[in-house]
Amino acid sequence: MRVNPADLRDFPGRSGVPTEIAYRGVCQLTQPNLEDLQFLDIHKSFRISYPLIRVPPNGASSARMRCAMPRDVSIVQLQSHMHRRGVGFVADVVREGGAAERVYENDAWEGVPSGRFAPPLELRAGDALDFRCDYVNPEAREVAQGLTTRDEMCTLIGPYYPRDPRVDVCMDDQGFPAETWIGSGTATCAETMSCFTAALPTIAEGFGPLSACVVESCPGAAEQVSAFVRCALTQGRGACAAARAAPSAECDACMSIACAADIDPCQAAACD
Repeated sequence: MRVNPADLRDFPGRSGVPTEIAYRGVCQLTQPNLEDLQFLDIHKSFRISYPLIRVPPNGASSARMRCAMPRDVSIVQLQSHMHRRGVGFVADVVREGGAAERVYENDAWEGVPSGRFAPPLELRAGDALDFRCDYVNPEAREVAQGLTTRDEMCTLIGPYYPRDPRVDVCMDDQGFPAETWIGSGTATCAETMSCFTAALPTIAEGFGPLSACVVESCPGAAEQVSAFVRCALTQGRGACAAARAAPSAECDACMSIACAADIDPCQAAACD
């Protein structure tokens, strides 16, 4: 099974949460191949997608993520992409100091308007694009992220310059995902990790249960949740890629060491 770096989620913790992590399923994943994402480089546009969408039956939910710029860029235009359950989309620029500015807003999933900037919208290294999709699901079934109109998407698209592969799909210098996924629930990072561990045995059937864990996490722990998710689903940022062919206990031990720097902050993170 190949994982798109755009398809990530989360893991376990403290105070009643197991501290030993079982990486069942994760250890069977292949290393993300970022070359698979080159089709996203359309006319020097970034196309940043939130992969952890979960809209409950006859219910509503949101999908929100943030991508910090690794360099100065000039954005010419912004446009959203959702499917038929999308009822709202907003995008803000969050400056490195924390000040936020609304730069795009739209409530349509068809005939989507673009927001053009003249002069271009200037982002400095460390500034971030923070965007959110809102959904209402009238169907009696859960809807998750996917490519068909039976599924949902939450994507921000924008031509920009100068071109940088890290900006195109929001990845770091090593080619691993760099985005922050921001939940809309109340679960702490430790509780989210516990949820993820319980859902791992289902990973071969899809990411729906894992997505739910992240969606239900609290916004205040987004950085810690996302750091752990990025480590877990990239085989410890590549450190345990060879161990995935080994017995599960060996892979689990490797992952626990490789992701230790993310586990402890997650266990300690509060939602405030």
